[in-house]
Amino acid sequence: MRDSQRSIWISAAILLIMLSAGTVLVLQTAEARRLRRVLQEAGTYRFDIGQLAVQQLGGRLQIAIVIPEYVPAERMLLVLQSPPGILQSTPDAFAEMTRLQRELGPLQGTVRVLDQAGGLIQESALGLRHGVADRRSHGVVLAVLPSLLKGSYQLQIEISAPAPDTAPGGDCELLYDIGRLTYLPLYKSYARVLVFALLAVLLARILIVQLLSSRRQRQNEKWLAEGIGCDKIIYLLTAYPLWSETFLRQDLRLLLAEGVPLQPLALFPGDGECQPGWPQVRVLSPIPPAAASAGGASLSRYLPAGLRAVLSLLRHRRLLRQLQAEIRASHARHIHAEFADLGALLAAVAARRSGITFSLGIHARDVHARKYPLKMLCREVSFVTTCNRAAGAALIKQMPDIAPRLHLIYHGLELPDWPFREQEPADAPLLFVGRFMPKKGLPILLQALAQLQESGERCDLVVLGSGPAEFEFKALSESLGLAGKVQWLGILPREEVARQLSRAEAICVPSVVARDGDREGIPNVVVEAMASGVPVVAGISGGIAEILTPETGWPLDEVTPAALLAAIRALRSESAERERRRRLARQRVEADFDAVRLIQRRKNLFRR
Repeated sequence: MRDSQRSIWISAAILLIMLSAGTVLVLQTAEARRLRRVLQEAGTYRFDIGQLAVQQLGGRLQIAIVIPEYVPAERMLLVLQSPPGILQSTPDAFAEMTRLQRELGPLQGTVRVLDQAGGLIQESALGLRHGVADRRSHGVVLAVLPSLLKGSYQLQIEISAPAPDTAPGGDCELLYDIGRLTYLPLYKSYARVLVFALLAVLLARILIVQLLSSRRQRQNEKWLAEGIGCDKIIYLLTAYPLWSETFLRQDLRLLLAEGVPLQPLALFPGDGECQPGWPQVRVLSPIPPAAASAGGASLSRYLPAGLRAVLSLLRHRRLLRQLQAEIRASHARHIHAEFADLGALLAAVAARRSGITFSLGIHARDVHARKYPLKMLCREVSFVTTCNRAAGAALIKQMPDIAPRLHLIYHGLELPDWPFREQEPADAPLLFVGRFMPKKGLPILLQALAQLQESGERCDLVVLGSGPAEFEFKALSESLGLAGKVQWLGILPREEVARQLSRAEAICVPSVVARDGDREGIPNVVVEAMASGVPVVAGISGGIAEILTPETGWPLDEVTPAALLAAIRALRSESAERERRRRLARQRVEADFDAVRLIQRRKNLFRR
C-alpha cells in the first residue's frame, strides 16, 4: 500500500512538472513566432519614387514614416525595387551596376531623416551603392541610414543630378539591414522551445511508464496473493534440445528428481529431437532461433552491446510478453536462465516487470564473447552460477560487486554411467568430439595427423559432431591426404559417445581462443574421458586448465601441430606414465565432478 501511495505522489509530481513545461513551451512558441514576425515585417515602407519627375531638377520627395516597434538592426537601407534594365539572371554584379548606371544616368542626391519636429537626425548621400548588398530583396541600394527607434519620422529624398528622360519611375523600400546577432533572441527562443518540447516528451514517457508500473504492481500483487504457497521456478533455456548441451539436460533432470519445483521453458526449438529419458521442456516459439533473428542479426553484431540488447528486446517483444504471461499463469516466484544470451535478457526484464527474483548461469562464450552487456543482465540478479573459474573471473573483472553472489558449481557426471576402463585397446584410433567451430581447433589436429602419416606412424581419427564449418573441415582433411584415415560419424547418442570413448587410444581437444574471444569452459568430453580412463591431450584455453594438469593428462600451453604431435608421441611411448595419469584423472573427477553431490548445491541455491 505504501508503494502504491508513493507511485501516486510521483505520478502527480511528474504530471505537474509536465504541465508547467507544456505551459512554458506554449509561451516560448508564441514568443518565437512574434520575433519572427517582427523580423520579417517590421520596418518595411514602400513608396513610389516616380513622384520625382525627371525633368524637375533638384526635385524633392518628403515621406512620413512611422516606426511601430524598435528592431535592433545594424542600419536601414533605401532600396530601389526591380530597377529598370537590370538583369537579375546576370551573375556579374558589376556588369549589372554598369548597365543600370547607363540606364539611369549619374543619379545623385541626398536622403535626410528628420524627427517629428523637423530636426535633422542624419543625412546620407543618394546614389547607386555598388558595394552594399541587400539581403532581403533583389533591389539596388540607394542610401544607407541609421537604425531608428520607435516613433514618427520624415524621410526627405532630394535628387541633385537628374536621371535620363527615358528612366521610368519605380518602387522604393526602406528596409532594416538586420545582422546575424539580431537573430540571437529568436534563436534563444527556438532553443527554449526545443528543450521544453523534449522535456515534455520525456516527462510524458516517465508518467506513462510510472502509470503502467503501478498497474503492473497491482496486477502482480493480485496474482502473487492468489498464488500464495506456490514456489514454482521457471527454468529458461534459449533453445531445446541441443545435442551439445548434455550437461544442462542432466542438471535439469537431476533437479526435477530432487523435487525442485521447476517449470522448464525454452524460447526456441533446438537442433535435435527429444529422446526417451530427456526432460520435457515447453518451447514458446516454433520458429528456430536463426530464422527468428533473420533480417538483423548479421548486422547487429557490429553494434555496441547495449544497443544490441535494446534491438533484441524490440525484435522479441512478443516472446517477452509470452514469458511474462507464463510467470503470471504459474505464479512463479523466481526465474533462472542458463547462458547470458537472449534468454537471460528476456528473463531479467520479465522478472523486473513481474516483481520476482532472477538468477543466471554463465558458461564460456556468453561471457568471453558476450552478446549483451553483463552489467545489464546481472544488475538485479539474486545469484550467478558459473561452471568454471575462467568465466567467473571474467565476470568479476567487469562487475567486482558481483563476487558475493557468484557460485562456482561444476557440471558433474553420474559416475556409474562412466566406468573406468582397466584395459586399453590396442591400435585404437584417436578421438575428437565437439562442434565444428573455430575454438575447437580441429584443423590443427588434422595438420598434426598429416605429419604423423608422413612419418609412417598410426594416424587414425574418429570425429564425432557437426557444425557450421563441417564442409570446410572435411575439405581440409581431403587436401591433407587423410581421406582414408578420418571417420566422420556425425552426431551420436550419449551411449554411443561413451562406446567410442572406450575404444579410443586418446581423446584430442585442441581448443584455442577464437578471434571474437570465444573459448572453452570445461568441455564435457574432457571430464567424460578422464572418468573413463581415456588419456586426454588438450589445449588449456578457458577452463580446461582447472581440471587437466600434467598429473591428469597432457595439457598444451600452445596448441600447434608440432605440440600436438609431441604429446601424442609422448603418451604412446610412456605406458607407465600413461597409466598413472589415467588413474589420477579418474580420482580428480570423483573428487570434484560427482553430479550427485554437485546437484545438492544447485538445489540449495534455488531453495534459499
